[in-house]
Amino acid sequence: MIKKKEILYHFLSIVLFLSITVYLFNPIFFEDKIVNQHDIEQWKGSSKEVKDFREKTGDEPLWTNSMFSGMPAYLIDVKWDNNLILGIHKIVSLGIPHPINYIFISFISFYIMLIVFKVRIPLSIIGSIIFTLSSYMIIGILAGHNARIGSIAFIPLILAGVHLGLTRNIKIGFLITMTSLALQIRVNHLQITYYTLLILLIYGISFLIYSYKENNLKRDLINIGILSVAALISIGTFFGELWSIAEYSKYSIRGPSEIQTNEKGLSKDYAFQYSNGIFEPLTLVIPNILGGPSQQELNINSNLGKAFLNNNIGRQQTKEQLKNIPTYWGNQPFTAPYYASALSLFFILLGLFILNSKEKVWLIILTSLGIILSWGNNFEVLNSFLFEYFPGYNKFRSVTFIIIISIFSIVLMGMISLEKLLLKPTKKNIDLFKKSVLLTGLFFIIILIISNFLSYSGAVDENLKNLPNWFINNLIADRKDMLIYDTIRNLIFVLIFTGCIYLHLIGKLKSIFLMLILIFLSIIDMNLINNRFIKENSFMRKNKENFTLTEADKKILNNNLSKERVLNLQNPFNEATTSYHHQSVGGYHGAKLRRYQDLIEFGISNEINDVIKTIQNRSNDFSKLNIINMLNVGYFKFNNTSNGVIKNNFQFGKAWYVSKLEKVKNPKEEIEKLRNENLKNTAIVDNSKFPNLKNEYNSDGTIITESYKPYQMIYKTSNLEVSFLVFSEIFYPKGWEVYINNQPSNFVRVNYILRGLEIPAGENTIEIKFKPNSFVYGNLITKYSSLILILLIPIILLFEYNRKK
Repeated sequence: MIKKKEILYHFLSIVLFLSITVYLFNPIFFEDKIVNQHDIEQWKGSSKEVKDFREKTGDEPLWTNSMFSGMPAYLIDVKWDNNLILGIHKIVSLGIPHPINYIFISFISFYIMLIVFKVRIPLSIIGSIIFTLSSYMIIGILAGHNARIGSIAFIPLILAGVHLGLTRNIKIGFLITMTSLALQIRVNHLQITYYTLLILLIYGISFLIYSYKENNLKRDLINIGILSVAALISIGTFFGELWSIAEYSKYSIRGPSEIQTNEKGLSKDYAFQYSNGIFEPLTLVIPNILGGPSQQELNINSNLGKAFLNNNIGRQQTKEQLKNIPTYWGNQPFTAPYYASALSLFFILLGLFILNSKEKVWLIILTSLGIILSWGNNFEVLNSFLFEYFPGYNKFRSVTFIIIISIFSIVLMGMISLEKLLLKPTKKNIDLFKKSVLLTGLFFIIILIISNFLSYSGAVDENLKNLPNWFINNLIADRKDMLIYDTIRNLIFVLIFTGCIYLHLIGKLKSIFLMLILIFLSIIDMNLINNRFIKENSFMRKNKENFTLTEADKKILNNNLSKERVLNLQNPFNEATTSYHHQSVGGYHGAKLRRYQDLIEFGISNEINDVIKTIQNRSNDFSKLNIINMLNVGYFKFNNTSNGVIKNNFQFGKAWYVSKLEKVKNPKEEIEKLRNENLKNTAIVDNSKFPNLKNEYNSDGTIITESYKPYQMIYKTSNLEVSFLVFSEIFYPKGWEVYINNQPSNFVRVNYILRGLEIPAGENTIEIKFKPNSFVYGNLITKYSSLILILLIPIILLFEYNRKK
């Protein structure tokens, strides 16, 4: 039974975690602000059409035309019938505002895991603080990677459930595993869930090896089977979304390319674009060892600050110039340091020395795996092999994210090691503790020595070559000072932290004072680094409108009654502001349709250059823009003024009749034909996929759009002979149904990416619906799995209560 004293300590721990959360993000709690998150602002733009339709009709649109000319809405914002899981999520987070609730959940999750691993309460508090306040978590929240950080927050709780189920209590282990995994996958970041499975796989293999040695294999396999049922129920609560994502993935840039046969998922260059350099994981120990983030604010008393002042640049202007200095000198195009703790190396060494094989081997493997896989293309021997052959690994980008496995393992190993040291302070363990401290201190001293021989120059400096020498020289001096400062700072933290432990081990410091000091030191260590990233501009007013109608938007909306698409000529495929107000050719999403990405690379990008040249020549003849015109682009926007909009009068409309089908043999021929054919009269068809069509059709006829919804369109046509229609809508093979006069028909993919349809002679009503089975039936499984999970919680708790009673 849990003692009353322990309940009090747990309560005080929760209060501490809540207090730290409020302190770090106090503008949210006291100034009615929200986190200023770039990625979330982009999501707001891409989801506007979906949310507006839901609020107006109560229906889920399932498809949106506001981004990339059309794509499934369940990749952006669709409500599924798993609200019961959402209710649990709100209870666990104590109503703390989103997304800061993930920080609080992470505190609680890691704390519970350490308690399950039999780490005493104060050390569990310390471990939870170090993990949750790692810069990985804080930077992720500030950047708007809410789903990633939310998924990570549940990793410790999932492992806690599995470990508890396999070692002590299968019923409560089942309950925790089932609930925490359901909560994690509901957050919907499959890359982190994939990493969670890697952690469980390594842990499970290690556990079974020692289970076999201890003759417990049969019992433990049964328990693993029971926990697998828990996992299946959890997956069931997200089944519809998993089905939809898995279905879509094959047709997205995460799936195989049809024109580049060597690509089975993301291209390796794209996936490994952000890869840690070999020495970059040292930022886990020394955050500024490579200069910190890509851009960092420097103090006016820095070398560069003094240089600005010495070159007659005013104090206020100097402060402005110092806000975004490229202090980073590693090899990544964009980065921020993933700092774990000043004690990271000490935790690793202590774990290596003091833990037995059963306790440490799986954690060492995980720590190493996280570091090695984060190297990406800088360690191709392993990473290229895994990318090509490890199931599902080529579906994810930004391999640096996997360093969270190392952070997780280092902190867990550190706390288990400290628990063992304090529980059994034998002479041998104390000697191993001293050895760990000595080697850690030696590491920092070596870094200080090496700091005198480094160049402090990196890939980013190529962009600085036109700047004066005084700027470069002082920037290098600041980079060196930053490394030395962090090295000395962290050495001091290690010495104070371990010095207090040593005083306790020799009886000079009471346990309660030791723990209070260590908790305080951990908070100070992590917060001093996080204050480098949490700035005043990290928050903004809750009501701030980032999608204010510009004069350009007003002009388009006032004239665009037929909802023609808009092409923003400024970075169109990396912004969703246009999608907020219009149906856009561009957008912002990490999983575009593969064929649409091909169209961007092999067609749209080239035609955008043609548009710019045409405008520069003061012409509005856009008749030769085959691809842009077939996408029904009616407006080009190149700035936010009223004069920053140009009307395109050559777009083909929502649908048009063609007189000829140009039949090709494969997708490569299909896309190559797009720029040369007159797509107003000719449609290009891959005959290997859509055979038995006529070569020529009568193109006389009329078509009227009778009604439009994102997931349903109705057209009225009139044509004297059998005709062929091309719609300026994106072809997606799953879920779209088409009916001609209430009789089912089939779309033909034409022009590489659009929908085509052969229609009979006469007056016709064409109804198009998006009704994917993955939503219709997947949502039912989601609903009933969620209900089963909710019902099992009180049943299991009642059984456990009666057993203890």
